Amino acid sequence: MGLFCKRSVCGAIVALLPLLVVPGLALAGTISFEELDFTSPVLALGGSGFVSIPANTVAGQYSLGATLSFANDTLDLGGVQITCSSPGMSGVCVPLDIQFQALSAGGGSGSFFFDTSLSGTGSASGFARICIADSGHICSSDGSGSQSINISFNGSISGSNNASFNTGGFDILGDFHLDGLPLNNSVNLPGSFTISMAVAQADMEGPPVGSLVPEPSTMFPLLVVSLFALRRRRLIG
Repeated sequence: MGLFCKRSVCGAIVALLPLLVVPGLALAGTISFEELDFTSPVLALGGSGFVSIPANTVAGQYSLGATLSFANDTLDLGGVQITCSSPGMSGVCVPLDIQFQALSAGGGSGSFFFDTSLSGTGSASGFARICIADSGHICSSDGSGSQSINISFNGSISGSNNASFNTGGFDILGDFHLDGLPLNNSVNLPGSFTISMAVAQADMEGPPVGSLVPEPSTMFPLLVVSLFALRRRRLIG
């Protein structure tokens, strides 16, 4: 059976909808960084949104390239192309770390939700890891620390992980690590290693609320107040 209401009541409900937003949540586009850098195996300094290691850069026993970008609250390690080109006598290239950092996050403080995902081609073992450094937490160059998120792989280069941390004014240190590759074997990240982030509710940890739907206990008093104001205005008029 359909639902019906008087035009005045329906109008009041529609007018009230913009007010029904949960306080304490930040919408997309609230986080920014001052600088993006690669720190290993080569140093590359960038701006707030992009930095790259040119393709076919020789780094020890490897030929590689990569990009690091930030937009819409997502940090993205992409365009990664790694080839074992000059192994030693064993025929296997030594372990490799592509290490990066995103410095001086802006966007307030509170509970931040970090969602990481990894998608690559080739076969290898290693890990993709990030660590959230702030005034109370230290991270090592390989992304280890008390506020770290790790994705390990062995064979297929894929996975996901997430966590929430109470932080503010933070840096992200990251490491994409390979245990090694045989001669002429390659690993690519066309799908990339992505870190999506958002401000969660100030008093709880977990994923950000995608649909900003208030509690019924919040909706009812607001609706009553709105209908009372509408009725009073009609009586006066």
